Amino acid sequence: MWKPLSAVDEVTPGDLVRYMHAELILQKVAEDSLFEVVKAERHYFEIIPKAENERLMAGNQPERKIIKYIDLGYYVSLEIWKASIA
Repeated sequence: MWKPLSAVDEVTPGDLVRYMHAELILQKVAEDSLFEVVKAERHYFEIIPKAENERLMAGNQPERKIIKYIDLGYYVSLEIWKASIA
């Protein structure tokens, strides 16, 4: 289940996130719109496209996006995949 990500939520490496777009909510999510968290720090985390993760194993360095927790909800709207929400 996709859950909106807020500034108080924390992510861990390996989590899947996607940008919240109206067209993505109405349509099936494309594989190229999914991102994987590759680094998580106290104030920010880094993501790369999930499709790029296979290329990373081949030695190519994909472009990373840095997301600051403080920007979530104001400038960036993301959702995180949670298998079960407690």
